[in-house]
Amino acid sequence: MRSIMRHATLRSVASQVHRPRLIAGPLSNGCHGNCARGFSTQAPGNGDIDNIIRQIRQGNVKPVDRPSSSELLLDVKEVTPTYGRSPRLVKAFSGDARALSKNYAFLFGASGVLFNGITRIDGSLSALRAVKSHNVRYMCLADPGGMATEAETEHQFKERIRANKDDRLFQGNIIHPQTPLRLLPDEVKQNQVVYIAGRKPNKARNVAQSYGFKKIVTGADLLDKNLELFPFDPLKVTGKKGRTKTKALPDGTSTFKPSTKSKKQGPNLLRNLKIDHIFIWNEPRDWFLEIQLILDMLISQQGYIGTVSTKNGDTALPNNGWLQDGQPKIWANVEDFEFETASYHLHRLGTGAFLEALKSVWRAKTGCEDLEYEHVGKLSGMTLEYAHDQILRAYARWMTEKGLAPVVEKSEVRRVYVISDNPGKDLEAVLAFKPEGGAEYIPILVRSGAWTGTTKELERKPAAVVDDALDAVVWAMRNEGVDAHREILDVPRHLMGLVGVGEVVREEVMAERLRLKRE
Repeated sequence: MRSIMRHATLRSVASQVHRPRLIAGPLSNGCHGNCARGFSTQAPGNGDIDNIIRQIRQGNVKPVDRPSSSELLLDVKEVTPTYGRSPRLVKAFSGDARALSKNYAFLFGASGVLFNGITRIDGSLSALRAVKSHNVRYMCLADPGGMATEAETEHQFKERIRANKDDRLFQGNIIHPQTPLRLLPDEVKQNQVVYIAGRKPNKARNVAQSYGFKKIVTGADLLDKNLELFPFDPLKVTGKKGRTKTKALPDGTSTFKPSTKSKKQGPNLLRNLKIDHIFIWNEPRDWFLEIQLILDMLISQQGYIGTVSTKNGDTALPNNGWLQDGQPKIWANVEDFEFETASYHLHRLGTGAFLEALKSVWRAKTGCEDLEYEHVGKLSGMTLEYAHDQILRAYARWMTEKGLAPVVEKSEVRRVYVISDNPGKDLEAVLAFKPEGGAEYIPILVRSGAWTGTTKELERKPAAVVDDALDAVVWAMRNEGVDAHREILDVPRHLMGLVGVGEVVREEVMAERLRLKRE
């Protein structure tokens, strides 16, 4: 009865919401070049995905004005739904169903979509297995706050959804907000110095090292070298039980200290520490310390800590001379102002609040309107571009894993279904995203996470609103011409291994369900 009611609810909801236009022939030539979440890339030449990724590697991603809500709504077409009534549906788990897999892909959210906390959401395991067994490409967008590598997240997610040990549901399919930073050139990762601010700086250091960064500095490293940087007891601000583990500064450098000679002749910076990039991966434990150190870097001469740029305040220069002297670039991982916790009834301040505090101090110090930074969050333009590129490369990656030579490096996709529990920024980002190649990004909103409201209260309309990830997969697969039902995809546990290799067809599953009901 529960599954029948779910199916009825799904059909009813699907008939009430806007549906994306189905594309029967070659992809239409839609808007190209604009990234989601207020980012754009200006790629030369034909502007394909490789050019966009090349711009990401070079760091040439800059903020632009975000489109208004009314503009975003234009991306979802009002058409008559075909859900549940197409005469051309093919059987799930059949060869014909797998043949359709080249047309579409999935982007799954994690928290609120696959699990809540450490509890698996009903149907999430079956949803992933159904997608994988149909050879449909998919990626999972996760945000551990820079505290885990992708491999660690894969293991954690398998435990949370209680997957079998031999399930390869997440291998190579996890994308973190900071994952695209691995595409920065080797010259940057090996020779430039990165400062990391976050909840657990040493863990963040390990993650950055897994991406190939060689020269990484934390606040504890700086205090260990020069206690005068912060006029408070470092034992209280760098760790609960004494100082956080520190490392020597790169290349034997030290922080700059002015001398009588340097005041007369200018500073000799050859042996002094130069910061090239600032990574803010989540909310630091001590805002006072981090804001002070980051401010020192932003007013410095070319990123040398302890110096002050002579261009600061020069009205003849852009931005009155501020940030015009080779200061480090800020990369912010998260913009959420608040977040929910399981242990307290009120929201707690997050990384977005820390960024607001940093910007307020910057305005007070410089008189500048705002502090620019690059957002590399879960659904930022840069992360979506990276995820799309990984989807295009998925078939080649799978063939390589099987020891086969890929036919092509990239395989185009027509539609990508993004399953999320966030009707705000996530929905805005998906509707605004227009990748090269014309693929249509289609948002599906689930009620299994933070959002449990109604469609009437939504400013931006998703393509569908459903109960959970499995219902979302059913909706999308039927949209693609597959006769999918929750009863078929949510198979009995002892048949899940067969589903993983695509050997279960509708008749077998339904017969097994009938037998179990009789018993």
